[in-house]
Amino acid sequence: MSTIFPREEKAEQIFDEILKNPRACERLKDTFFAAIPSAEESEGAGTDIPGTVFAAALFNAYENKDLSAFMMAVCNNSVFDLLRNSFLIPIRFNDKGVENPIFLTDENGNLLDESKNHIYEKKYKMFHKLFEEQDEIPDYRMYMADGFRESHGYTQNGEIETIRNAEHTGILLLFEFPQSVDLEINEEKIYAIVWEYLMKLQEELPRALMYYGKRDEHGIEKHTSKLGIFLPFCHFEREMEKNIENMCMKILLSQQPVASDLRTVSSALKMVTDMERIGDHAADISEITIMMADKPYRCKLEKIEKMAKETMIMLVQSIESYVNKDIEKAKAVINHDDIVDGLFDEVKKALIVAIKDDDEDGEQMADLLMVAKYLERIGDHATNISEWVIYSITGKR
Repeated sequence: MSTIFPREEKAEQIFDEILKNPRACERLKDTFFAAIPSAEESEGAGTDIPGTVFAAALFNAYENKDLSAFMMAVCNNSVFDLLRNSFLIPIRFNDKGVENPIFLTDENGNLLDESKNHIYEKKYKMFHKLFEEQDEIPDYRMYMADGFRESHGYTQNGEIETIRNAEHTGILLLFEFPQSVDLEINEEKIYAIVWEYLMKLQEELPRALMYYGKRDEHGIEKHTSKLGIFLPFCHFEREMEKNIENMCMKILLSQQPVASDLRTVSSALKMVTDMERIGDHAADISEITIMMADKPYRCKLEKIEKMAKETMIMLVQSIESYVNKDIEKAKAVINHDDIVDGLFDEVKKALIVAIKDDDEDGEQMADLLMVAKYLERIGDHATNISEWVIYSITGKR
């Protein structure tokens, strides 16, 4: 016979790590004993299930080497319920098809229609303030959400029941590992990194929930590139903004043995966003070029051409510095930005003078100024990429 719940091999690999961590062991012990009803509550040790159900669970655990089968009779927790409720392993996203976390806002911070009736106005105002104060390109997506933990036990008839507990409303920070970057990190190593991250999270923000992994309604594990941190209002309301900052800066990007992998992931996410913006600016320049194609240029373009060449050098070298993990080349790109900025100032002054001298071609001059501005912004994004390259290697910016 098989075990009641499938084995969680990725989680099993961290058992030894838990044993090395006295605080983690204490949390596990406290959660276990807190879940066992006292004699006053249940007229004896154990849960309030019938003796026949208890005995069946005991014999099932012995015959199938299934500790969870017995633990559910003792403390209404499977082995992995106990680990999750001790904040020692992450909760899966939408485990077995059950929505968790439950999103209350969209990616723009607006309340979803179905959530408007049960949201406290004070909580939403707090969320919206934090949402508006995010960085232009944050490390995460922020949502307001409901989250909960689960445990499992037996009914009076001996059937397995799922018990939802610790339901809270809070702020969900959703990180995504960029799939476009080949980090050569397998699932087992990622899970080990996530566990280290979870331990650091509990040191900084006890009782914050972490979501990672996914399992469909049939119990089949599914790949996910997302990682979620859930901060319930009831635990973190007073200093939510400070807690979010601590979580992002001291945990995700901290100097831990596995932090280089996490820094690589986080930096790559930033770089991908910068590259996307570079593509947008290139498209903007192309659109302006098409619009100007029917008219001859009324001024010399040497400075803009030089800007384009210097910007291209910066962009190519920033990518090369990432691929080759070349700090010196990344620093050279950052210094090179001064050249592009200087050229932009020269172009801007020249075009302003040209507009004053020739009112009829003011529109063309304005278009050329926008081209120069987009080139300058591309240089800025190349600089950002280089700064993230340095950070991914050294942990310093």
